[in-house]
Amino acid sequence: MRRKKESFRRPQSQPEWATPTNDRYRQVRWASGVEGSTTDDSDRDVPYSLDQYRHENAEKRKSEASTPRIVVRHSRIEMPSTASESEDSRRVAPQPAIRETNIKKKVQDLQELVNQEQSVIMQTSNALNQCCGINSTFAGSAEAVECHRLLLMACKKREIYITEMQLLKQGRSKVIESQRGPQGSLTISDIRLPLKQEFMSRIGSPRDTTVHYFVIMLRLPSRGLFTQMVSTHDAMLKGSLDFPNLFKISDIGQEFSMDLEVFGMSITREPTNTPKKKKGLTPKKKPKTPNAKALQSPGGPYAVRTTNFTLLSSLKLGLNAADQTHFTLPQVPFSAPLQGSIQLKMRCLMESKVEHRGFLTMFADVSGFGAWHRRWCVLKDNSLSYWKYPDEENVKEPMDHLDLKLCITDQIGLIPRDVCARPNSFELRTVRRQQRGETDTLVSKCYNTMTTTKHWLSADTKEERLFWCGKLNEALHNVRAWHSDALRPLKQVKSTNPYDSESAC
Repeated sequence: MRRKKESFRRPQSQPEWATPTNDRYRQVRWASGVEGSTTDDSDRDVPYSLDQYRHENAEKRKSEASTPRIVVRHSRIEMPSTASESEDSRRVAPQPAIRETNIKKKVQDLQELVNQEQSVIMQTSNALNQCCGINSTFAGSAEAVECHRLLLMACKKREIYITEMQLLKQGRSKVIESQRGPQGSLTISDIRLPLKQEFMSRIGSPRDTTVHYFVIMLRLPSRGLFTQMVSTHDAMLKGSLDFPNLFKISDIGQEFSMDLEVFGMSITREPTNTPKKKKGLTPKKKPKTPNAKALQSPGGPYAVRTTNFTLLSSLKLGLNAADQTHFTLPQVPFSAPLQGSIQLKMRCLMESKVEHRGFLTMFADVSGFGAWHRRWCVLKDNSLSYWKYPDEENVKEPMDHLDLKLCITDQIGLIPRDVCARPNSFELRTVRRQQRGETDTLVSKCYNTMTTTKHWLSADTKEERLFWCGKLNEALHNVRAWHSDALRPLKQVKSTNPYDSESAC
């Protein structure tokens, strides 16, 4: 039996790696202390156990951490070798040089406008000097009033252009400062000046001997806008002076302001109901009034005239007064027929619109339980609307929308994990009027007559969340800057209310 067992034993043969020429075989023989093993010094550096390998790696890491790293960066300066490269280098100029070039160009344009208005002043002055004599009937005519209106417009525009040139040279131009931040447009219409009741009762009577003309100017940082000239004896007069002009001012910033100035001019005329002359009596000659000599220019026929329109009152308007329609005119002269107030309509529109589309997962309260639903969201026209699928955007009405005017969140950002465990989530809070019988839910809280709703939105990735938060914050900034009816943000106050701390995810 012993022989049979030995017959079943396989012959012991050396593996391929154990050949005397194999490096691994040498290492094993040297590590085991076998005599006659020949190894090089490089072979002895190789660790023969796992513990030695880990120990040597740990020592190596400690030495690398203790020695400081020196990073050498090489900068290469390449000179443009071709014509195209030289053109690109000329095209990219430093910002101060570009700004200085723009300022010089604006100063040149303003100087041309000043020269144009100066020529208008000379022409109207010559017309008034030649036609307005002592005994001339041109002094109180409609043509003379029109000349004074043109002279007023030219003088005021020239004054505005010269002031803007000086500010540009000093680097304190309000036009450049207003171009920072969100841009928008302002529309002004339905300008009305109410008249006194006493003056209205005198119209058409023998005491009606004075005609008043009015012009309104909107003084902007770089230009002036004028209304049509309206008189108190127009056919459509109904207790107030109505100006049919509509002004649209574009490219204005949040800190925009302007001056509204009211100019007036009065002309005395002879009464209409004069008594009839008796026969045989020669009418007495009317003595010349001392004011008649003022019609002649003391400087000759080529002297520069000043307009007869005088400033009656001025008012400063800004975007914060866009929701008002009645304004008080300060320091109106008692001799003027104005009641002391002005009516107008102002409408602000944003020109820098923010739009974005994409999928977001929205949190909702379903029968007292929190659920997340994936929606196609569109940020447009100061609201965030959402549909179930992207194809429904142009076909169906949105499932619902969030009005950014009602948002009270100061800065939209990531929700802490102790509040919402879902990653890449951010929050918007809106306020609306409380409905009858409404109670608190997972997403809403009732306070007296108002209800606060929190809207949790989740993006797919961190990059999408950052992009959505940036777009929403930009849209909120524009809405609060240009819409006076938009709600202002509320600062977050730490509270022990479980509604503010517990997670409903």
